Amino acid sequence: YQLGQEIGVQLSANHFELQLSRHAQAAPAVLIAGGIGITPIKAMAHVLKNANLDFTLHYAGRSEKDMAFSKDLSHEFGPELTLYRDDLGQQLQIAKLLENAASDSLFYVCGPAGLINAILSEAEKLDIDLQRIHFERFSPAIAAKIAAVKPTAVRLTLARSNKIIEVGANESLLDAMLAAQVPAAYSCKLGDCKSCAVKVLDGDPLHLDSALSEIEKVQHRLICPCVSRATSAHLTLDI
Repeated sequence: YQLGQEIGVQLSANHFELQLSRHAQAAPAVLIAGGIGITPIKAMAHVLKNANLDFTLHYAGRSEKDMAFSKDLSHEFGPELTLYRDDLGQQLQIAKLLENAASDSLFYVCGPAGLINAILSEAEKLDIDLQRIHFERFSPAIAAKIAAVKPTAVRLTLARSNKIIEVGANESLLDAMLAAQVPAAYSCKLGDCKSCAVKVLDGDPLHLDSALSEIEKVQHRLICPCVSRATSAHLTLDI
């Protein structure tokens, strides 16, 4: 690279964004942050505040010194903010928070895996539609799921590219496509962003991602080839 050289780059993708159209129709937002997970949640709170939309912000951490922006948040958001400090015995009561939220609330969660998993678990117990819960993890939740799967080879047919690829047991579908010079889109390669999602035309997918919803998997027949595989010996993708 040289000084003054122009470089073409793609626009950044946001897979953890506010559903502003829903909130503009009066659906409240419940923002939940654990530790440094406050970073994206803080930005969401600012957007909602500036748009005069209904929201509450719940921020949990070990102590005040470990909770970034806590003083600024208290000043900026006042009654919309509730802080939970472990050193003061203040615990985020997840079940109570979910139960007391309006039936049309949308939840946004960022923080440690334990926090996110607890919220998803409680939501299921309370029969809350998981499509209402949006979250961003620090690391993908699929590592254990992938480790438990015995990888097998699969014959991959690419309908639009008119290619048939033999994918080895220890090779991802995405890597096999890229090696075959197929211009497949991708980003994280961890099953956490769905940038690589593509439609399954034939075969039985084995979903190992943490990004796609059940509707996207079942009704839209999408798969994330960066981590997901197949339970059938073949798979046909719309690419």
